[in-house]
Amino acid sequence: MNERPRLRPLRIQPAGGPDGDLVVFHDPLDLADTVQTNQAVAFLLTLLDGERTVDDVLAFWVENGHPAPPRQFIEDLVDDATERLLLDGPPFRAALAQALAEYRAQPARPMAHAPEAYLAEPAACGEYFDELFRRGRALCPTRDARPPRGLLVPHIDFGRGGPAYGAAYDALRATSATRFVIFGTAHQACLPGGGALGTFTRLAYDTPWGPVPVDEELLDAVVQGYRERFRQPDELFAEELLHRDEHSLEFQCVWLRYLFPERPITVLPILMGPLHDFYDQGAESVDGPDGLGPLLDALYAAIEGREDVCLIAGADWSHVGPRFGGVAPVEEADLEPIAARDETALLPWLRGDLDGFFGAIAADDNPQHVCSLAAMYALRALLPEAEAELLRYDQAHDPAQTVTFATALLR
Repeated sequence: MNERPRLRPLRIQPAGGPDGDLVVFHDPLDLADTVQTNQAVAFLLTLLDGERTVDDVLAFWVENGHPAPPRQFIEDLVDDATERLLLDGPPFRAALAQALAEYRAQPARPMAHAPEAYLAEPAACGEYFDELFRRGRALCPTRDARPPRGLLVPHIDFGRGGPAYGAAYDALRATSATRFVIFGTAHQACLPGGGALGTFTRLAYDTPWGPVPVDEELLDAVVQGYRERFRQPDELFAEELLHRDEHSLEFQCVWLRYLFPERPITVLPILMGPLHDFYDQGAESVDGPDGLGPLLDALYAAIEGREDVCLIAGADWSHVGPRFGGVAPVEEADLEPIAARDETALLPWLRGDLDGFFGAIAADDNPQHVCSLAAMYALRALLPEAEAELLRYDQAHDPAQTVTFATALLR
């Protein structure tokens, strides 16, 4: 048994039950079966944080007014949770390695979100995207015909964000770029404690119109640059399995292949991790050696002077409501304050003021749960002098789960 057992990153949700005391542990990677247990056992599992020993867990349990269970009960719980892949340990690591090998053995990453998010049949999907182009032009046409060097585009579903996608990618028609660096949002984590702040893959992304290959030349340059900055390149692939199910990159690849069906385009898809460890340190720490600094430096060196590269961030803004940890439903009257808080970060981002952008989101511990801070930060950091044009700010209002997003072009 691990002396300091650690619970994996799992989704933990109440499940009701006869006495309303059941809790469900769901594995976002689908390596472990879903486990349902009572609140007492669930609480004990959440105490397994990689820092506490079994004796520490027992002491904490008693200090909080509970009768002490037998030590053997905790040891058996740890052993059972380890075998069920709920805890980090050899069984989980073996399952993760097998899943990653299966993922890498495929000729291309399959379309994980078709047909739920978009149709896999090319003609039908093309007709749908054509309509989103028309709606996007009508709602938020660009005022500038110059091709963008960067796009801020949502990763929300097309049903709510379709016209925003249409407007952004309609503007991208003007580009001659063939290489697209895409920053997505890692909504999950593979490893306890997380991996690198940027996670890569070498597997092409499939679309209804065929796969979009990964730019091996750019990727090799980034890996080499990362190594030269005294970091371990393996970090960049430690959580590669997250690419398998993540939608924030898939949606952008689908739009790019639809937009350029004959052009020999490549992508460099990067899943960006959370930056909450830097909230109390400021933007300077984000750019430092323990933050995004080595990755951004390696990326900048790989793309510097290239005219065939365009940068994209698949990014949403605020997530407000009970589904995202809020106490009360989101009412119509709440939408204006939500927008006002978004604006305190969006305006600095548009100006290229990364200190102001990061500080506005990090203040009060990111209370509106902006999920794509790292993706938006990376995009603006690599195009610091670019002129920004905001096409549209949107709010997808739902009392349980309101999401906001913005569309902008960088030239």
